[in-house]
Amino acid sequence: HVKRAISLVHEDVASRYFGCGLAVPFDQLEGLKVVDLGCGSGRDCYAIAQLVGENGEVIGVDMTKEQLDIARKYEEYHRVKFGFKESNVRFVEGYIEDLSFIADSSVDIAISNCVVNLCENKEAVFKEVFRILKTGGEFYWSDIYSDREVPLDIQQNEVLWGEGMGGAMFWEYFHQLTESIGFEISRIITAFPVVMKHPELKDLIGDVKYVSVLYRMFKLGNDIKKIPCAVTYKGTIKDNHEMLKFDRNSTFATDDTTQVDGVTAATLRSTRFSPHFEFSNTSVVQDQPVSSH
Repeated sequence: HVKRAISLVHEDVASRYFGCGLAVPFDQLEGLKVVDLGCGSGRDCYAIAQLVGENGEVIGVDMTKEQLDIARKYEEYHRVKFGFKESNVRFVEGYIEDLSFIADSSVDIAISNCVVNLCENKEAVFKEVFRILKTGGEFYWSDIYSDREVPLDIQQNEVLWGEGMGGAMFWEYFHQLTESIGFEISRIITAFPVVMKHPELKDLIGDVKYVSVLYRMFKLGNDIKKIPCAVTYKGTIKDNHEMLKFDRNSTFATDDTTQVDGVTAATLRSTRFSPHFEFSNTSVVQDQPVSSH
């Protein structure tokens, strides 16, 4: 359903897309409020607009006026295309390090596609995302990471910065930073290596290794109890009737009972996934790995 939604986006918008993954959740989004950080010309915004429906809302944020001009140009086109009485998308020119125009705890899902690496103050981005998310909300995003601190000469190279390698976060720092802000463990959805083929730039990168990762992170309440339990997926999420792939290590088959750790149990109980699971304190023999670190 996500690919179909993308296929309905105007070609002029879709052709200007730049990203390093598909940062659109593959589950039921109807009626939710979603913010796209670094939305560009709005491809993902218009795709998600179909998935949240007329009762949902999508806000696209970008610093580039030229990109937003394209996004806004086709707002009425997509409203008609989707059969909506009113557009459920709006675009805001600004920096994702400062989302002061969005109220605290007002957003269900924030997404971003290969943009955070272009920000110098990444801590400010994560703090703002955490602030605007509701308790139980999610940051679902794709970006590029490095296996060590990126040397200064790589950071200062304009081409490598533009390619996402100059500003890539050292993955250990990323985990420490987001958990210190309050996010629960970051869960990998997909991951694949990023290879620089240009000879001169490849020499400049040296031994630094890069990987593109699609993560999901949740904001849970401080009073949430994290107790291991058995869970059973009901198969009630649209287009996920046979199974739900929650992250790279956790796939829940419909009507199968699976033992999960306390953090996963708390996440499933206190987010939009809760109505789609049954929870039991009874242990099962099967033990499925859940951590995506």
